[in-house]
Amino acid sequence: TLSYADQGGNARAIEPAAPKGPAPASQAAPKVRQFSGKLDTNGTLTLKSAESDLGHWAFAVIPDKPPAIRFVGEPKRAVNGSMELNYEIDDDYGAASAKAVFELSDPPAANAHPLYGPPDLPLTLARRGGKTNAAKTTKDLTEHVWAGSGIKLTLSVTDDAGHTATSETKTLVMPERPFANPLARAVIEQRRLLALDTNAKPRVLDLMDAITLRPEDTFDNMSNYLAIMSARSRLKLSESDDQLRNV
Repeated sequence: TLSYADQGGNARAIEPAAPKGPAPASQAAPKVRQFSGKLDTNGTLTLKSAESDLGHWAFAVIPDKPPAIRFVGEPKRAVNGSMELNYEIDDDYGAASAKAVFELSDPPAANAHPLYGPPDLPLTLARRGGKTNAAKTTKDLTEHVWAGSGIKLTLSVTDDAGHTATSETKTLVMPERPFANPLARAVIEQRRLLALDTNAKPRVLDLMDAITLRPEDTFDNMSNYLAIMSARSRLKLSESDDQLRNV
């Protein structure tokens, strides 16, 4: 048997776990007995067999402190266009998980209907027991529909006890793929407008009509014109979110 007594002498039994697997043919007690319990106050653990004491262990329970996370420098664009985040995480027993939380700088309209949510970016954790609490995460977000948008970026960390903490919030423009061609820039802008709010569909169609009105003046490659016209037709016929995402 196993029991735990607090400093006031109040003892409680810690029940053994049920044996795993089918019961043996003979009903003899299992040779190995496993106990599991949570200690939340200072006290003494006592292991006994019948009336014989097999061991005593004293425990001092130290409250778990909330974690902390902070930026080291500003978020930056790596050479390959990826977003690079440098940060430090402090926790007395090591963090369990961390992530970057994204918000748009300009809140969408109350009736906005976005096709996509914010990027999902779990953060790399510093090694538990390592000499440094610094860490770095790099991820290419240029394909995300928020690329090129103004965002608010906050880092969040959670420890094993469920305590959560956040960093200061940084305001920046999410890295995007650079387009030298003005037509490409126009198309990618309409892609972002539609992805952020499907109510923009009529305006996006109007602007697609504008850039295809005189294709001989706008397009160097007629295959690009045909691709845009195909996308315009599909967009006009799209009714569901899945169809719009496909466009």
